[in-house]
Amino acid sequence: MSSLAVCANITIAASRPPNVAHRIQFREASLTDLQGIYDRIAAAAGHDIAYAYVGRIEATCRNLSVFPARGTVRNEVYPGLRVIGFERSASIAFVVHDQSVDILRILPRGANLPEEWDAE
Repeated sequence: MSSLAVCANITIAASRPPNVAHRIQFREASLTDLQGIYDRIAAAAGHDIAYAYVGRIEATCRNLSVFPARGTVRNEVYPGLRVIGFERSASIAFVVHDQSVDILRILPRGANLPEEWDAE
């Protein structure tokens, strides 16, 4: 399976009624981030390890559908922005809306949050 197919096939569907679970939406920048993460890990440790790691990130993002009001709120960076850590190796930046959660970025540990955000 090509690395592009891995990230392009990420689909998140909530298994709970819409009044309980939020719909998860990966924004383009977050998919680009996932692709970069996959490519770096695949080059260093192989495709199986990269696929498993990206899968765990996807599962963490999916879990935001049930309880999205978590993480550190960073309104000074972007209105409504929240950030959670992932396995001490990455940060997931997202915004919670009434019925959805937008995954904006998935950044490696130590990376600074961008100064500009594309939430479209």
